[in-house]
Amino acid sequence: MFYQSLIYSPHSYFTAKFRAIGNKKHDTYGSLEKQINEKFDVQYHPPISKEPRRCGAIGYKIGMTTIFDKWGVGIPCTVIQLDRCQVVQVKKSPKEGGRNYIQVGAGEVNMNTIKKPQLGHFIKAGVPVKKHLAEFTVTAENMLPVGYMIGPSHFKIGNFVDLKGTSKGKGWQGVIKRWNFSEQSWTHGNTKHHRAQGALQGREEPGKVFKGKKMAGKMGNQSATHYSSKVIRIDNERSLLYVKGPVPGC
Repeated sequence: MFYQSLIYSPHSYFTAKFRAIGNKKHDTYGSLEKQINEKFDVQYHPPISKEPRRCGAIGYKIGMTTIFDKWGVGIPCTVIQLDRCQVVQVKKSPKEGGRNYIQVGAGEVNMNTIKKPQLGHFIKAGVPVKKHLAEFTVTAENMLPVGYMIGPSHFKIGNFVDLKGTSKGKGWQGVIKRWNFSEQSWTHGNTKHHRAQGALQGREEPGKVFKGKKMAGKMGNQSATHYSSKVIRIDNERSLLYVKGPVPGC
């Protein structure tokens, strides 16, 4: 799962992020991730569940680029940055085989806007205050400790991931653009109804418009998921993840 934000120019975006770190010991995200995770003993465990689920991450959509493979074929890729994504809370199910959850946070936040209950939540976890939070369902063998930083190394080249974000808002649209309806006839006496949707219901039976009828309305600006996107490249130093194809959002 990835949370998309506004697109920043790469130069100004990375300069602001590195300036915000403010620690001379680590100049890149890769060294920061290594410094934080060296105190955790996270090992790979073979899956014991029928459907193993790993923890996801929160990322920021930077933009798109083209990567050429060894045959010279261009692959359109979306660049996603994992901005200091850390585990904030772990919720284990008391029942065997129950659902386990991992709460992940990422991004910066203005301390003047944070509320005391939220601040106490991060102080209890011992992690910096995060702007965005999300929960992921994981199986028992894939649990992570609180404070663990999730970077691009959490994924492998060739993995398939599901990307979730908020789609572009397109405002009020008609049924042709919103639901891919066909136009009506432009001849045979049809006047000013070429892009209308036609009849909504019968007059006597059923005598009403059913709920969920495809009609004109607001389009976009809602949760959308792009399934099975392939990981093409990983950049640990800048905490970048290159995935094939588009990602919902601007």
